[in-house]
Amino acid sequence: MVSRVGATFLVAAMASCTKPFSLKEASPLASDLSASVTWSPAIGLQSVAAIPSRLAAPFEVPYDTTFLASDGTTKQATIKSCNEYFELRPKGYEPLMVTDAAAMRIEGATCQALRALQTARPASKNPRQAFSLGAETLGQLPAAMGPAVNPADVDRRTKATAAGKSWTFADPEATLMVSDAWTARVKGGGWMTELKVLARGDFDGDGYEDILFEAVSTGTEGRWSDISLRLLTTASGTSVMRILREYQL
Repeated sequence: MVSRVGATFLVAAMASCTKPFSLKEASPLASDLSASVTWSPAIGLQSVAAIPSRLAAPFEVPYDTTFLASDGTTKQATIKSCNEYFELRPKGYEPLMVTDAAAMRIEGATCQALRALQTARPASKNPRQAFSLGAETLGQLPAAMGPAVNPADVDRRTKATAAGKSWTFADPEATLMVSDAWTARVKGGGWMTELKVLARGDFDGDGYEDILFEAVSTGTEGRWSDISLRLLTTASGTSVMRILREYQL
């Protein structure tokens, strides 16, 4: 699991630069992706069989949370594992400390990836366009993958995505730098996004490979963060991948 210190540092230090894109570093994540289910080393999972124990394993640091009930009473609970995250987060429990908000969402993305992998199967069909992090990534990802920190951004990206437009269309000046085979950083006007491939496989049963992306965006000017987890499919009829699901974190 991601540590709270690590998550906080990531959100605070996203403006730092990484090395330029390298074709060698942008190789596929596995030698035969069509016949496998793969996941990022960042998840720390040894095998699919270990998922139940990972979901029950305690976080490095628990999260003290609070919830305002409909009767006006305030309830408090401590989220200590992914299982407790899935039990309490949908009910509206929020961290007591504002500084824990981003870290808990990043932790939650890992929890969601673990649970999704329980039902993933190897892809059996060849996608129209294979995906690997590299020079073409921003043209393959939908516009909604970029940060949206205000209603105008949400509306602009939603409309562009509905029209089948890419991240490049929404942010033509954005640049991507590959960190490793699983991670890249995208830099735009006043923001930086840490883009991670958390898992790959057939998650919806249609035979095509789906890819689970985590995006952690922060402002290079001002203090804000935007964290998302989305499942995209390679079955899209165009060069831009389609969003199958956006997870609540």
